[in-house]
Amino acid sequence: MKPEVFGLHANADITKDQKETNLLLNSVLLTLSKAGGSAGGKSSDDTVNEVAGDMLAKKLGLSRYMLHVSIIYMLDNDVIIPC
Repeated sequence: MKPEVFGLHANADITKDQKETNLLLNSVLLTLSKAGGSAGGKSSDDTVNEVAGDMLAKKLGLSRYMLHVSIIYMLDNDVIIPC
């Protein structure tokens, strides 16, 4: 449902999405081993980056590979995407 139905401002939807994203990423961090893992294992940052990248790729309708290529292109060509 849209926030306007409940008499809320449209930004309430953005705030809700941000809170859900933070909860998801914090949950990922909590489920990771605190011991640091063995050699060759992923770090916490690697795991969170992978999950966030998958979320962004799904949101944009891209494969992980195409997302990676797009980001590299934007960084190499100083492309700025307005918010």
